Amino acid sequence: MRLAFLDNAFEMHECVCECLASLADDLTHADALTLLDKVPEELRGHEAMAGVTVKVVEFLMSVLDESTRANLPTASQKI
Repeated sequence: MRLAFLDNAFEMHECVCECLASLADDLTHADALTLLDKVPEELRGHEAMAGVTVKVVEFLMSVLDESTRANLPTASQKI
């Protein structure tokens, strides 16, 4: 995120896009929850940030979906 911030400050558009894309591709459970909160104000409106936001939301939805499926009672369990 810091590198994307610096790239943005020096108007290195391609580098900003690459940094943000890489960040989105390497999401983990730990950073997905805090990633969007740590985005510097200068990057929030960047067009590449929209892709990061979508990937974070998709990632969190898949984690929630997996968690929900894992915790659903089976037919043999009492509800």
